[in-house]
Amino acid sequence: MQLFGHAPGCSVKLTSHGELLVHADREHLLRTFNNLIKNAQQAIPDGRQGVVEVILRAEGGEAIAEVRDNGAGIPADTADHVFVPKFTTKSSGMGLGLAYRKRMVENAGGRVWFN
Repeated sequence: MQLFGHAPGCSVKLTSHGELLVHADREHLLRTFNNLIKNAQQAIPDGRQGVVEVILRAEGGEAIAEVRDNGAGIPADTADHVFVPKFTTKSSGMGLGLAYRKRMVENAGGRVWFN
């Protein structure tokens, strides 16, 4: 969280509810969290004080990592494309981040979704 804690105009908060044991590649998880937090920060409109919260908890024998932001949200007409390679709503980037991260998490036996 220290990497993102000093982003101008945006606070990043970590809330952890106990220790979680996850059997996955450490580097893949690090890249996944970096991508999700960066995307959350970029979703916050200019002029709005950004808030990104990462919540870690255990639920029903699973480790849940939730990334929340107070950004503009995902329009309904693009929701089905969020995890499709090369899809992006940003002016920069190639639209590969979420597709790759989802594949990494699923290869480790996890799931990725958004609300």
